[in-house]
Amino acid sequence: MKRDELADILKKQEVKLAYLFGSQREAGVSFLKGITPVIADEADLDIGVVFKEFPQDAFKTYGELYADLSLFFEPFRIDLVFLQETGILFQYEAILGELIYHDDESFLEAYEEKVLKKASDLSFKKDAFESDFLEAIRDGYFEVAHR
Repeated sequence: MKRDELADILKKQEVKLAYLFGSQREAGVSFLKGITPVIADEADLDIGVVFKEFPQDAFKTYGELYADLSLFFEPFRIDLVFLQETGILFQYEAILGELIYHDDESFLEAYEEKVLKKASDLSFKKDAFESDFLEAIRDGYFEVAHR
């Protein structure tokens, strides 16, 4: 029942994918199952959405979607994120959360594959940089002051 209502809200704004992530993910999933959630003080429910075509009037879309999702997920405070506007590592963290909506299996697979590949590339580059940096310190190219 709740998932159908959520799907209607997301379809209205042409959202293709939606994820719950962050510290309140499990509470949000429980809420969707009709279980009264335990909501942590000072925590919000992180919701990430992905569009096939990014909205032309993103500000308006954000406002409408935020209002609808705030009412739907009450009593949670929500934090709505347009994932396409974030860095790839943030997107990676979101897809590790809970997929709560998708309306196109092939779009879902393509999006998650793209995020996983790009995040993997960044991770490899970060590891290589750290290795090179530590080698440069060992070789005396940098001095490390100990305090």
